[in-house]
Formats: sequence, structure tokens, C-alpha cells
Amino acid sequence: MLATIQRTLIAVAVAACLMWFARCATQGRPLLALLGPGALILVAVTCLALEYVLLIWTAKHRAGLPRTSTFLRACVGEMFAMFRVFLWQQPFQEHRWPDYLPVGRSQTGVLLVHGYFCNRGIWNRWMGRLTESGTPFVAVSLEPVFGSINGYDAQIDRAVRKLQHCTGRAPVAVAHSMGGLVVRRWWAREDTRNERLRALMTFGTPHHGTWLARFAFSRNALQMRLGSDWLATLMRSEPESNRSRTISYFSACDNVVFPAESAQLSGASNRELLGTAHVAMIDHPQAFPALLEAIAQADAGLEQAAPAGAPASTRK
Repeated sequence: MLATIQRTLIAVAVAACLMWFARCATQGRPLLALLGPGALILVAVTCLALEYVLLIWTAKHRAGLPRTSTFLRACVGEMFAMFRVFLWQQPFQEHRWPDYLPVGRSQTGVLLVHGYFCNRGIWNRWMGRLTESGTPFVAVSLEPVFGSINGYDAQIDRAVRKLQHCTGRAPVAVAHSMGGLVVRRWWAREDTRNERLRALMTFGTPHHGTWLARFAFSRNALQMRLGSDWLATLMRSEPESNRSRTISYFSACDNVVFPAESAQLSGASNRELLGTAHVAMIDHPQAFPALLEAIAQADAGLEQAAPAGAPASTRK
């Protein structure tokens, strides 16, 4: 569904540019024709700049605000990441890498969960590397796009079951933005408080909401408003053991989830990605290696817990 929405928006933008080109050509103004696509790019850049203005304004009384040069670098990096993800990966490459579930693989698998107004295509670079390394994974595209976060439980549950059936092991979940709340909500349910999930890594997840959500009105966006009742209920319902197995990556340059403290989860291992914006977080040099480390630790822990002399293929 989201890919269709984004392809439609792209088609409308391309059609508008072509009409503008045609009009300028009939008027003999070739240079003026460049203003069409230039205006679209300017709108995108302006929206991104506005997000940073709001971020800085809301954080003006907080200590440790990054330098202007750091914000500028983060803004440029985010612009390229957004164009790649929203104009190519998600609308046209959502299924470039299918889920990788090799039979009989005794290795911890990976669950990839995207964020708000995204689909599994955002993980294309990760999926390619996981496939090449032979690591089992499932990447979901959450539907409905603007539905309640509560409604995604079944999709997460199916994905975890697939990974457990393939590997015989609880997977490691990696989630971006809203995806972290989706996994936490599923993990907090009474019937899933067991070893069905080995660990959770979140990137730019609004664990305590985000200031920016006040401008959105979909059901899942309302749940992500700062101090929402939904977030308070989630915090009360999940056991401390879940948070102790969670790594939460945040950034003071996150242009979507701010203030930065809202992406930090009490009881979790909170780690800062310096000078990195929201979408660009998953391309940070520390991100993918951190997943490989989590997988290695999970496999090593399971091997140590296996009975002495047990064959490697039976150590689940």
C-alpha cells in the first residue's frame, strides 16, 4: 500500500514537471523549465530545514546542543538518505531482497521492522548484506499504514514464528523509529513474555514520544505524541527484563524524534550516534556492525547454554 502511495506521489510530481517543461518549451524559455524540478527539491529541503529549526527551538534551553556545522552535516546526509529511500527504495525496490529463510540454519535470525510512513524497502542495504552473509531474516511491511500500533501485533508474531521455525532460535529484532514501539508492544503482551525474542535494537524510536507528532493526526501518530496515554500504558505493561535486553540508539541531530531524551529508554542500553539524522541512522557506520555483534553474542550464549557434548545442530 505505501509503495503505491509513494509511486503515485512521484508520478504526480513527474507529470507536473513534464507539463511545466512543455509550457516553457512552447514559450521558448528553456532555462525557466529548470524551475519545475528545482521547486520540488526546494520544498523537500525546506521541510527538512524546518524540522531542524523546530528541533533547535525546542532544545534552546538544554545544554549540550550540537554545533551549527554538525546540524548542517546531518541535514545534508539526511537529504540524500531521504531521496534514496523515499524516491527509490520504498516505492520501487520494496521486494528487491525477499526474506531469507534457509532450511535447517542453526543461527540466530533477524527481524527488521520499519518506522512511520515506511516499508521494508528502507532496509534494502541491510537485507543485501544479511543475504550475502547467510543470515536468516524477515523484513515486514506494516499494514495499514496509518493504523493503530496495537494492530501490528499479528504481523510481528508471524514474522517471529517464521524465524523460529527456520532457525529454532529466538531472533534479534532491529527496529527504526515507530518500529521500536511496534516490537515493544508485541513483546510486552502476556503470552509473549518468554524467550521468543533474544534482543531488541532500536534506532531513533520515540520511546517517550516526539514533539513533532503534534502535527500528525493518524492513529499511530497520535500514539507517538509526547506523554501520550498509549506510551504510558506500554511503559507500565512491559517487564524490566525486556528493557534490559534492548539497545536504544538516539541522536541529538534527529530531526523527527526530539527532544533527544525521548529516544532513550529507561533500563535499556542507550547509545548516541553523533551527528546523525533520523533516516540516516540506519546507514551509520556503527549500526550494522552492532547487529552482527548482537547475533554473535546470542549464538555464543546459546552454545554455552547447550548441554556438554551436544551436537552443534541441536544447540538451540
